[in-house]
Amino acid sequence: MTLFQNYHKMVCLRVNEEKNPFIRQICCSLLKAWLFEMGGKIWEVKSNVQSKVLTRAEVVFTEFIKLVEKNYKRERRVSWYAEQLGISAKYLSEIVRAASRRTPNDWIDQYVTLEMRVLLKNSSMNIKEMTEYLNFPNQSFFGKYFKEHVGISPSAYRKRKV
Repeated sequence: MTLFQNYHKMVCLRVNEEKNPFIRQICCSLLKAWLFEMGGKIWEVKSNVQSKVLTRAEVVFTEFIKLVEKNYKRERRVSWYAEQLGISAKYLSEIVRAASRRTPNDWIDQYVTLEMRVLLKNSSMNIKEMTEYLNFPNQSFFGKYFKEHVGISPSAYRKRKV
């Protein structure tokens, strides 16, 4: 955890530096290194998990997360994920809550809002393009969704420093 906090501090310190013409590349490199560190930890945990026998609930939860990772840009309905797993939405909700103390909607929303934040801060896409990319019906719904989950409008988030 300390390692990840240190990366976060480094990025925060560098992101507002205006004198260095390569600050964007530096920040991107720091973020990439951070992601590789996280990937290494996930690999380590995954290797340990694969060596133990998983319960049915753990298998379903793992498959749910894999599905979310692949489909959150176009699908946000718990019922769709349940259908893909061949179980009811209620059963999926019970399993996910038992395994993670969070609801399936919480997981889906986390993936979607994280992607929205990354796009707003690190891409030149406009809101209309992001709306289409993340399969929202319109820009208004995109904005309401973002504000509900993050607390500020997408344009205010994009303009915000840090």
